[in-house]
Amino acid sequence: MARIAIAGHPRSGKSTLADQLPGPHRTTDSLLETFQDWDTIVATTAKWLDAPGPWTISGVVVPHALSLWHNTHPRMPPPLEYFVFVRRPTFDGLTKGQTIMAKGIDTVMGDIRRWLAPVTTDTVGILSHVYVSTTEKRS
Repeated sequence: MARIAIAGHPRSGKSTLADQLPGPHRTTDSLLETFQDWDTIVATTAKWLDAPGPWTISGVVVPHALSLWHNTHPRMPPPLEYFVFVRRPTFDGLTKGQTIMAKGIDTVMGDIRRWLAPVTTDTVGILSHVYVSTTEKRS
């Protein structure tokens, strides 16, 4: 199985998508509940990226963790096989804090989008890949 990162705006379906994929799933939501310090949350998530797969990591912290990982490994490709970004079409229904978070995520994504391009797919792509891979392994 692959190493998969799912990022996106608050309340965009990241965990719902991750829960449909086989294998271990770590969500950064658990860190948001445990730590108060944003830098610690980002650094912890960035360390998760070094773990051997298979795994899926999802959450609003993922773009920041990938940016930190990239900054500390500047000549390395992304540490995953698949990246999915789940974007809300509008910020309607989000709190003020969630809207600020979403805009910050968009800024970070602008900084790392080109680096992530070789591993980026969409929701349909990741579900298709995982389904095909799982089916082939069971045969």
